[in-house]
Amino acid sequence: MLAGEVDDATRLIDEAIETVTGTQEYWVTFWNLWLRAMIATQHGRPEDAIDLYTKGLELIRDVSSVRGTMVSLDGLGEANVAAGKLEAAESAFVEGMAAAWRLGMVRDVLSMMTKLARVWALQGRSAEAVELLATVLAEPASLHQPLTENVPVKETAQAALASLKNELDAVVFERAWTAGGTRTYDGALKELLDTR
Repeated sequence: MLAGEVDDATRLIDEAIETVTGTQEYWVTFWNLWLRAMIATQHGRPEDAIDLYTKGLELIRDVSSVRGTMVSLDGLGEANVAAGKLEAAESAFVEGMAAAWRLGMVRDVLSMMTKLARVWALQGRSAEAVELLATVLAEPASLHQPLTENVPVKETAQAALASLKNELDAVVFERAWTAGGTRTYDGALKELLDTR
């Protein structure tokens, strides 16, 4: 996967799944489903990805793996965005943030907040998106990259913010930026969880 050899990766994943099928080897089966779902998303097959992430999520919850739950929900959110299912994406990201928080994975909470801001922007909630991005960027941990991404959270959040700056009236943008910048990320997460 990392070398970009997707066909070989897919073949090896399928072989691995054949090998472990029926063995109750949850961990290997889960990660193989997760990789197949990632490939499906990258190849423009979001519905397949949603199905694979959902299967993986069901499997990993049987063994109560919070980390597996977190990465599944993150991927499920991305696949739902790609499929245009924004409410489902929002739910997956918020639940994924809660799992990341339980693990103490701050950078992953921030990454999913950035993705949630993107969903809100697509829903026409641009001021709320700016506020959430300001919260993310105010947190020093945004300088680090999350588990499932190749760039620091800060870069992704700044790119999302730049695209929103032209959409909003300057006064509205500044108000949202100020409000978000004075809020802690864990306070923002608590608000998100309390509204669910």
